Amino acid sequence: MQFTVCYRDWHHQPVRRVVTRRLRATGSWESFVKSVDGKVAAAMMVKGLVADAQRGASPQDNQAAVDALARAVCERFGSERSGSDSEVRFQSEPELPSHLAALPLLLYHLRRGPLLGPVVQSSDDCDALRSELLRSDRAATLRLAHPSLLGFSARGDLEELPLDSTVLLSERILFLDAHSQIMVWSGAAVSGPAFAAYRSACLARGAAAGRWRLPQPELMACREGSSAARWITARLQPAHKDGLDGPQSALPLSAEQRAELSAKLLPTDEPSFQEWRRNLLKR
Repeated sequence: MQFTVCYRDWHHQPVRRVVTRRLRATGSWESFVKSVDGKVAAAMMVKGLVADAQRGASPQDNQAAVDALARAVCERFGSERSGSDSEVRFQSEPELPSHLAALPLLLYHLRRGPLLGPVVQSSDDCDALRSELLRSDRAATLRLAHPSLLGFSARGDLEELPLDSTVLLSERILFLDAHSQIMVWSGAAVSGPAFAAYRSACLARGAAAGRWRLPQPELMACREGSSAARWITARLQPAHKDGLDGPQSALPLSAEQRAELSAKLLPTDEPSFQEWRRNLLKR
């Protein structure tokens, strides 16, 4: 493939540049799937959906577009049950290749987040966030669509956590990096001065992460049960609807932890990721 760029230089002289890019081709679908870069594909999907949304589509239309794309990804790249090339039948919940397995979850969080979802915010804030994503690099794009979540336990261990409600244990300090916002959440059991060093470490980490971002992210700290805590809990998908001790649970939980979460997690009509995916793939 060749691209020709024509422009005038500082002396108003015409300049033409030809850029040549060679792309590999294959007749094997399996080889093509293996060659797909999951992170690049994810960033391109996110930018395409957000660009369409910026043209004035409603939140319902945005979510329908995400559903259609997620369904196409699962059906096109999912595991096949038939060995025949002429007739391909997919499982009811197809398994994606390992390097593409995170795409449905990314699209789910994009669907319910502030970029496309029906989050209560001003249209100016939404447009500013979308504009920031469209001019961002790959890492920032994926962070805006699917924030990263880290957690300190009462033992001082730092671990990467899934974006779901089962992480809201009172013995944890959570660090959420959503690129434009960085939030530190302290559970009730670790909100005292004895754990101030952990909170300070999280705030310092957030300040360092956002130092070179433009605009700089808002750095927020909150405690469990406070009104500000909704900023972080709203970004977590309601995984407790799938059962705290079932096979879909993302984290191993003790009996005491399951009882604690069951007592404080409220019922919600919002579908969990597993519910959304099952409904998505229904024929």
